[in-house]
Amino acid sequence: MFNEKLLVISQKAIGFEEVRGVLGVRQPHAKWYCGEAFDDWVKFGWRDEEKAAAKTIQEYYDLIEPMFKLFERHDCGYFFEEQVHKGIVWLDKKMPTVRHIHRQKLEELLLRPNASEVFDKKEVDNLMEERRKTTWCSYGIVQK
Repeated sequence: MFNEKLLVISQKAIGFEEVRGVLGVRQPHAKWYCGEAFDDWVKFGWRDEEKAAAKTIQEYYDLIEPMFKLFERHDCGYFFEEQVHKGIVWLDKKMPTVRHIHRQKLEELLLRPNASEVFDKKEVDNLMEERRKTTWCSYGIVQK
């Protein structure tokens, strides 16, 4: 069970890495695992006006990535960041299909006929939603 949780969290982290790569943004300052920043966000959340006030894609991404992690129920109390990194390395070595599926689905989304040429908040939301769907589709690969 412990290793299964690590692989599931690592798989989700790969999806976030791929979205960040497409957008050209860095990881948000608030870490994905439990900590003060995460606890503050869970307690207070964010409001629509904060999303609207975000001036750059990086600022907007910094607001929404933690939301997706919260709603996907990251078992953040189980692992340290370096353990998740080792899980990602293991998945990339033993099951490169996981990363390939994420990358392929995001590319398909970007190449659709009505795709925006410039990233805006709506396009970031679309990418994050596609990542969420792809994570659940590729979950079966990790389970096997």
